[in-house]
Amino acid sequence: MDNTATSTVSSQGSVSWPLSDSAATWSASGKPSDLCEAPALPLLVTAATTAVPTGCDGGFPYLISGKYIQDYGIVEEFDFPYTGQSSACTLKDNYYRYYSSEYHYVGGFYGGCNEAYMKYELIAGGPIAISFEVYDDFGYYSGGIYHHTGLQDQFNPFQLTNHAVVLVGYGADSNTGEKYWIVKNSWGESWGEKGFFRIRRGTNECAIESIAVSATPIPKL
Repeated sequence: MDNTATSTVSSQGSVSWPLSDSAATWSASGKPSDLCEAPALPLLVTAATTAVPTGCDGGFPYLISGKYIQDYGIVEEFDFPYTGQSSACTLKDNYYRYYSSEYHYVGGFYGGCNEAYMKYELIAGGPIAISFEVYDDFGYYSGGIYHHTGLQDQFNPFQLTNHAVVLVGYGADSNTGEKYWIVKNSWGESWGEKGFFRIRRGTNECAIESIAVSATPIPKL
């Protein structure tokens, strides 16, 4: 599989989850032209501030990529530019909103996710929102198939946090046969493999196969 059905790689600033939640839903149709250019990310930050009080401090893909977009919809980023900050929602009534028709945990329930279900969802519905645990060594990734090396800065004052990204494909190394996922990050195109990274598949590397959310967007007619 390849990543041609995804939107462009963005830079999250201090916020990561709306980029994954919206990009996964936006790309899931496999036909980006049906959904125009890009979703309005500030609307999702606002959603987390009002409906789920976390704002820029975090978000839950199931509630945002799923429930919020299904209930309230999102608009194009052109109509509500992304700033990476919590902000009030001041949309005009004539902005077109995009909705999801359904959403679910990959595997059917929370904790039911695994490699096989993730592959099925990718083939059947396109990119999905996933989360994994970022360790210090991940920041040094520049290419190849990532796996946690154990490198950890003991003097780092920040606690480990979950990072939300978009799963767009999978494959295997032609020389070693090592399986990997292809993932879209939100740290800009200068990071990793032009904004993407590959990570071990089938071993639940950094909990990347522990939870995933899939949503079905309603295309603009």
